[in-house]
Parts: sequence; C-alpha cells; structure tokens
Amino acid sequence: MVNIVGNNISTPYLLVGIVILYAAYRTVTKLQKHARIHSLGARAPVRPSYAPMGLDIAYHAVNYALRDEIYEMWIEMFDKWCPGQHTIEAGIGERVIMTAEPENIKAILATQFKDYGKGERFRKDWFPFLGNGIFAADGEVWHNSRQLIRPQFIKDRLSDIQIFEEHVQVLFSKIGRGQEIDTLDLMFRYTLDAATHFLLGQSVDSLQNPQAEFAEAFANVQRVQSLVARVGYVMRTQLLMHD
Repeated sequence: MVNIVGNNISTPYLLVGIVILYAAYRTVTKLQKHARIHSLGARAPVRPSYAPMGLDIAYHAVNYALRDEIYEMWIEMFDKWCPGQHTIEAGIGERVIMTAEPENIKAILATQFKDYGKGERFRKDWFPFLGNGIFAADGEVWHNSRQLIRPQFIKDRLSDIQIFEEHVQVLFSKIGRGQEIDTLDLMFRYTLDAATHFLLGQSVDSLQNPQAEFAEAFANVQRVQSLVARVGYVMRTQLLMHD
C-alpha cells in the first residue's frame, strides 16, 4: 500500500494513474507540436511505420545503405508515399524531413543559409572522416574553414574554365553511344578530378584510372561512414524511445 496525502491508494491504482498522466502529457505535447508545425505552413506527407518503434523504416534504410542504393530508396519513397512531390517526413522516433524540392534546397543552401545547420550530432558522426572542416561544421568554425579556401574562388580563378573543360572532355569520352552507363559513378569521378585539379593543382585522374587509389579510398570511407552514421542514428533513436 502507498500513502499519499493521508489517503491509502493501492499500488496498481497509482501505476494506472501514472500511465494515464503520461499518456495525456504525450498526447497534449504531440497536439501542441502539430499545431505549431501547421501554423508555419503546410505539412509534408508522412511516411508511415507499421512496426513498433519504426523498426521497419530502420531496416529499410540500413538494407538500402548496405547495397549502396540510398538514391533508389529516396526515389522509391517519394514515388510511393508522396507521388508528384519531393518532400516527406520519414523519421524514426523524431521528426526528420527529406526534400528534393528545388526551392527548399535553394533556401537551405543560399537564401536562408544562416537559418540552417548540420548540427552537433552530424559533426560528431562525421568527425572521423571530415574533422571540423567546412563540410561538417557550423557557425564560426564553418566561417573559418570557408575563409581558408576563399582565395580559390576569386574572379580570376573562377574565369579559368579550361580546367573544367579538360575534365568534361574526359567525361564525354567515357560515355559510349548505345551503352548503359553508371552516371552516378562517372559524375562522382568527374567532380573529384575537377575539384582536386582546381583546388589542389593536380587531379587524381580517377576518370582515366577507375582504380585510382585515392578515389577508391574516398568512395569507400564515404560509404562506410554513411552507414555508421545511419546505424548510429537508428540506435540512438531506439534508446531515446526506450528511456
């Protein structure tokens, strides 16, 4: 028996009361969150989960990541859950928005850049690969990293398009007529070749040499780190949902 304010209340009744209060709190919090979201504008379609704690979504994401088919997963998700649109909520335990809408991307990367950031969790997940560089940092740290490469983007440098033309011609030479090609791999290698040539003064030439050590290492560490970050995200959200 448990005594509260002079009245005897049995433990089962107390537990039921706690559960009811917790459920009411969660419901009110959820309604307040939804009201705030709707007050800011239309809400994106939600990718539903059919398993406890969103385990089906977690399995789906990790399975595609293991096969290096994240792009295919996104396309399938957009086509199935929000046909004709390219923004969807697909979080596991927390609200996560995936978008491929040009105006959204423009706002995030340009017109409203200061309103968005990668976040501390992203920085920690990718630190072993990217450190505190421009691709993982926010705020002052990002600004300092940006200043380091600013000289590479002065007007005289940007007008030197011969570097890019050189690698575009190599790219075209790898595209045969009437053949099926992996454009994702080709564009990755073109970007890597042009970027290393433009920023570092020497290209890794991964288009000419598909087995280039640096290109292979870069692609592999990016793939593995992406998988580690996704698995870590799933584990953290599951733990939070259990707490």
